[in-house]
Amino acid sequence: MKRRNGKEYLPLRWCRDFSDVLYGMCGDSFDPEKIRRLLMVRSSGEAERLLEDPALRNLVRCFTPAIMERRGAYGAFTENLFDMDCVSLACLWGRNKQAFRIDPDFARELAGTENVRILKDMFDFLPYKYVYLDFSESPEICRAIRGEGLFACVEKDCGGSWRIHSCKISDALFFGDVISLANEDAEIGTDVFMGPDEIETYGAGGFAGTVSVDMRLQRTLVLQTLMYLCSVEPDIRENPETKETYRKPSSALARPRDRFSELRAWDVGARYGAAFRKWKAEKEGCADGGTRGTQGRMRPHSKKAHWSHFWYGKKDGGERVRRPKWIAEYYVGLDGKSPDSLPAVIHRTAKARGEAERD
Repeated sequence: MKRRNGKEYLPLRWCRDFSDVLYGMCGDSFDPEKIRRLLMVRSSGEAERLLEDPALRNLVRCFTPAIMERRGAYGAFTENLFDMDCVSLACLWGRNKQAFRIDPDFARELAGTENVRILKDMFDFLPYKYVYLDFSESPEICRAIRGEGLFACVEKDCGGSWRIHSCKISDALFFGDVISLANEDAEIGTDVFMGPDEIETYGAGGFAGTVSVDMRLQRTLVLQTLMYLCSVEPDIRENPETKETYRKPSSALARPRDRFSELRAWDVGARYGAAFRKWKAEKEGCADGGTRGTQGRMRPHSKKAHWSHFWYGKKDGGERVRRPKWIAEYYVGLDGKSPDSLPAVIHRTAKARGEAERD
């Protein structure tokens, strides 16, 4: 469960620690999906029926103290359901271990969006139900959101609305959060994602102080990244390191082993990042202040990124759907070429949303 450089990958560590507590209390055959169903109940009667399961009932009663004693870390939320949400996300992610590593320049572009266009049923196209979003290569973002990445999933509640559940992790902290969105075509401003600037933290000894978190940035990144993963032709390629080491987890095991060889990582926005850094270098190397560079070539400049939307399927067919597509910031003046001349790296997902890779 270590990288080649000897450092344990952070989500694997949290997955292991959360699994030790969860399966230690409930046994290796316990299904964390029971926690997901409890979180999405519509009535107290339905919750009571689920809590007839003695293991689940015991979790609700004493889960938080067990986590704090085992981990010795601070949790931003001490409510039982928030902690159970975080632990179930990590343990269910452990079944497939799909990590999406976001290019730092691409992450900044996603974070800079002021308005987001939501499309009905757009999250049906996510490649996996449980994912890990890795922002560890963006130190400024990590400091602002107080975390290196997030376990995340998107679920529909009983009313048909989307609920984006996330568990943000750092070396010593975990934070649960939920974003609710109506499942309908709409344009929203990211100012609706404002949250508390100061969040209380608790440890085994009780209140442990407050931390500053940019919740607007965090929620914008989570939503934008998940939207990008389910968009048309996203810039995603399999990470070269895990491509060599990846071994599909055994479906016969209820509890994941949490080995690094079970991790499959994807690099997101690498093509955009390469184009941006090349454009920036050429722009800084342009000596004159006019609109054109040497030999009459257009001076390097950019055109703002935005979301666009297209219909896919036959016009007279019942399968016609409207899908989002990200139009990245366009860089003009890259040695006289557009960034589209760079080799495309596209990950096409054949599986339906939420399908686990199992035999």
